[in-house]
Amino acid sequence: MKIEIYKITETDEMLKKLLKHCWNVDSKMSKAKLFASNDSILEVPEYWAFCHAPRSVALQMETHKKKHGVYVWLGTARPDRSDAIPGEYSREQMVPFVMKFTARAIKEISHYRMCKKAEAPTRDFIVQFKRTLNSVEPELAKQMMPLCKYRGGVCTEFNSCGMNKKGKDAE
Repeated sequence: MKIEIYKITETDEMLKKLLKHCWNVDSKMSKAKLFASNDSILEVPEYWAFCHAPRSVALQMETHKKKHGVYVWLGTARPDRSDAIPGEYSREQMVPFVMKFTARAIKEISHYRMCKKAEAPTRDFIVQFKRTLNSVEPELAKQMMPLCKYRGGVCTEFNSCGMNKKGKDAE
């Protein structure tokens, strides 16, 4: 798998400008605290991710399309337009895809795709994605975690992996 991530928005300056313009606030909030929030302001920081991963992973990422600012473009499997082998079309086939995402979107995607119940190739991809994002935006990468960890140990899956407490058992 290969993942390259690039910032579209210079987070610090844009967020300060937005806060000042809309709410007349001179914010001293750290990026770490901002990324830990789930405020709509997390729709502002945007990123590009250029990826090569198994088709199954690309299709899993596409299920998040248009939620909280995620857009996914899948590479073609047509042999006349790519180096795809005619007749080869499998879940394991490596495909190129591009994601445009917001800070809020990647946090939400990680909640589901880092879960131990997620398919192994997808979980491996999102862990590698987190490592790559750490070199671009470490404060945001720290916020990528399974939903049970985000919710303080409460699992929302019908068939829990057992790592954390399940819904009513958490009380």
